[in-house]
Amino acid sequence: MGRYDKFCKKKGKDYLIYYLTLNGSMPEKQSIGRMNSEKLCLISFEKHILNWLQACMYIVDNNSYSYSFVKQYDASVRHMLELEDEVMKVKDLIISTDMAKTALLIKNGFDEKMKELPEELLKNTTKILKRKSKLDIQLYDNFVDIYIDEIEYRKKTYYLLFELVIDHNLYACFGFCEYRERFLLQTEAEKLFPKFYKSCIKQIEELNLPQLHYSPRSVWFYIENTKGCKLNFKENSDSVLELIDEMDVQSKYIGENIFYNVLKPLSGYMKN
Repeated sequence: MGRYDKFCKKKGKDYLIYYLTLNGSMPEKQSIGRMNSEKLCLISFEKHILNWLQACMYIVDNNSYSYSFVKQYDASVRHMLELEDEVMKVKDLIISTDMAKTALLIKNGFDEKMKELPEELLKNTTKILKRKSKLDIQLYDNFVDIYIDEIEYRKKTYYLLFELVIDHNLYACFGFCEYRERFLLQTEAEKLFPKFYKSCIKQIEELNLPQLHYSPRSVWFYIENTKGCKLNFKENSDSVLELIDEMDVQSKYIGENIFYNVLKPLSGYMKN
């Protein structure tokens, strides 16, 4: 929203910025920035949109296509707000071939949009990490590899790798590997270069990170958004859907948290 505020100020005219929200809550501080809050007008689904849809249904024929279409939106908003008084199922609103075609078009569009979000999130986050870090960072379809440190052993180079991954959820993990190869078993890494392995694991465990989980090949943890929520892409959680409006804010938050809480402290330690 800060960038919209700057754009309006450049025009040199009086202005207001309208923000659509579920229940009238203010947007995130990162999104507002330094803009004048008096220029911000909140429009909520719970108050404004729902009341407007109810008013629309009063003035159209109950048996018309328009009524069914408005009713469909009304049911969708109530479902989104988790209102208990709405018992109509969305499938009951599809009462014609045209409406079924429209529903299919919306479904296909939704599926395409959901496929774009993980790629866009990783792409934006990678840009932030590359701008702040001088480490070797590789972006792939559904994960990002960041090479933090290395060790030579028997004419081979092994790396401490930090990986940001989207697989159902967004999470990050540490492991040991050769360049662009899969993680070694941790028992194998410890056997090959025990001093380097133990030193890295110690530094990882001393970072200020969420609860760490241990698997045979990695140490990992969930990545959360500005509200402290996990991003569940498999179930299209609210935190994932909110990326449509908050991609810039969440990408910046995730990227900067990874840099300041993981990459910077680890890189500083390794250089010393």
